[in-house]
Amino acid sequence: MEANAAKVIEATRGTIRSLFRGTELSIRLRLIASSVLIVLLMVGADAVGEWQYWQIEAVAQRVRWTDRISDAVVLHFDILLQG
Repeated sequence: MEANAAKVIEATRGTIRSLFRGTELSIRLRLIASSVLIVLLMVGADAVGEWQYWQIEAVAQRVRWTDRISDAVVLHFDILLQG
């Protein structure tokens, strides 16, 4: 059983190493590609953050609206009780 596990680890290790040992791509192209990927991921994260902000802002607007309505109702009852 341990021999099979060792064979799997060796086979996987060789496959993973070959993925990162690209001889046809120079280091310059790999650095450019990784930089572009980082920038794209940052833009995507900013888009998600902005979407979440607008989701929260919509909920906050509804809460402000209901708060104004409840303030008006309380003020109305307060005037009725005093008058």
